[in-house]
Amino acid sequence: MIMLRSNYRRRSLVVLAPALFLVELGTTLIAWRDGWLSEKARAWRDAARAGSTVREGRELVEANRAIDDAEMIAGMDFRLSGISQVDPPRGTSVADSLLGMWQRVASAVLRLVD
Repeated sequence: MIMLRSNYRRRSLVVLAPALFLVELGTTLIAWRDGWLSEKARAWRDAARAGSTVREGRELVEANRAIDDAEMIAGMDFRLSGISQVDPPRGTSVADSLLGMWQRVASAVLRLVD
């Protein structure tokens, strides 16, 4: 969350919100299933308290930005099945397809507004 808030513009986060919600929901379910939900909750608390870190990171990114968010998003890998640190649940391929579609939509929308 800190990385997202530091690196992406607010409008990009709004456009990405449905996909980010899906990923966060899936990660939370995996954390619950695999017994690290308390660590996940601690990460949420840390992200919520990271205001100055986010502001400083955002200023640094804006001062050195080489590409816009649409280009960065278009080049990202949105597949959940590629996360090797966890055992992906059933249905991950469906989520991968939905996230891939959303990636294309988000990138196109951001190109229009940038």
